[in-house]
Amino acid sequence: MKTLFISCWFVLATILSFGQADLASIRKIRDFHFPKEILVWNIDNLGNIYAIQDEVIVKFDSTGNQTFSQSIKSLGRISEIEPINSMKIVLFSEEQQNICFLDNTLSLNGNCKNFEEFDVKNAKLIATSNRPNLIWVLDEYRSTILLIDVVKDQIIQRVENLKGILNESSEFIDLMEKDNFLYLTTSNGIVYQFDQMLSETGVQLANYSKFIDEKQNIIIFISNDQLTTLNLKSNETKIYNCPEKNVTEFKIQGDFLYFRSERIISKYSVK
Repeated sequence: MKTLFISCWFVLATILSFGQADLASIRKIRDFHFPKEILVWNIDNLGNIYAIQDEVIVKFDSTGNQTFSQSIKSLGRISEIEPINSMKIVLFSEEQQNICFLDNTLSLNGNCKNFEEFDVKNAKLIATSNRPNLIWVLDEYRSTILLIDVVKDQIIQRVENLKGILNESSEFIDLMEKDNFLYLTTSNGIVYQFDQMLSETGVQLANYSKFIDEKQNIIIFISNDQLTTLNLKSNETKIYNCPEKNVTEFKIQGDFLYFRSERIISKYSVK
């Protein structure tokens, strides 16, 4: 499972205007209430929220209505939910070492894929690609990144001994593709950027930052009930009071900002 920190960082191009605006101008849309602790969650491109509680996955639409619920007990403990689009999501189980696909009704779509088929010893992180049917996988045991076509069951790219190549001893905690770049974050706050050929193209030190945006170069992070924006080009920082308390994680999707506490996800407009 991806490590969750009290301070988690997410970046999108839309955050630039948010970072330069008065934080008090953002508007709360609604709260999504859950009866039990939210274990894993994510948001798709249409604003649908997916969350796992115990052994059940639920789906809320953007207006706050719960539309579907499905038991996933047979799939094992889920580590990540990664939406491909609003019609298909990927569930990753580090425990089972596989990925399963659900359709827009949360029904299983085809057979699950076991990473053993691709000679992966210990998959720790995955990330969806904007290229159809491709999934990034980090094999922790071999310190290897793979790009897998899950329809053709083919390995498209593979780079082994990643820690040796990067001269990195810290744990890898996050993997993400954005704007045709792949980003790999370490536990000591280093973010490595790779192009589509898996050649390293940049390094940033940003305290466990997850999402780097190359166009706007803005990072936003939360700590001690405060939001901080950091401009990677100018090193300018701005600090605001967080509109929600006891936040353990937040995400940005389009023009909306989502804060998560133990049982509540709060949605804000940041236009």
